[in-house]
Order: sequence, then structure tokens, then C-alpha cells
Amino acid sequence: MAGAGSNVAIGLARLGHRVRWAGRVGADELGALVLRTLRAEGIDTGQAVTDDTGRPTGLLLTEPRRAPGSPPQAPGSLCSLPTAHWNGWIAPRTAPRCPAG
Repeated sequence: MAGAGSNVAIGLARLGHRVRWAGRVGADELGALVLRTLRAEGIDTGQAVTDDTGRPTGLLLTEPRRAPGSPPQAPGSLCSLPTAHWNGWIAPRTAPRCPAG
């Protein structure tokens, strides 16, 4: 939800740490969902900004794919994903021992 920083914030909040999230979301339903979800996790969103200039909240969707004839991977394993996301960077899958495909 809302990128790697938010994922870390949620994890820290679940571990009992005080967490504050500062970011910008659009004045739309997706932006409201992001803020509502963070608040539900106990994260302080008082520094968040709602952009009322008409720019929407960004959205990134990925779809796991595999080459025809390649064996299926366990759902959620690194090998089952076409890309990996690290701190705002999206890079091609580079996990060792992943079958080609």
C-alpha cells in the first residue's frame, strides 16, 4: 500500500513503534484509501498532503507471468514474480535458482 516506505511503516507500527508517514496523495478515493489504511494501522498521517490540483493518486499493478511450459512457482515466492521492488526501484527478477521464464 503506497510503496516500500509505507510497507516498512506498517511493519514498524505492527511491531509497536511510533510511526509518522509524510507523503502526498490525490484528492480521490485511492488517496483516501491509502490514508485510511495507514491510520487503521496506527500510523500518524498528520504530515500527509492531499493534492487538490487534480492530479490523481498513482497506481502500480503487476501481474505474475511465466513462460509457456515453465513449471509454476509457489505463490508469493520471489521466483513467482516478474519483478522485485526495493525501496522505490523496480528491477528485473534476479533471484538465484529461479527457472528460466
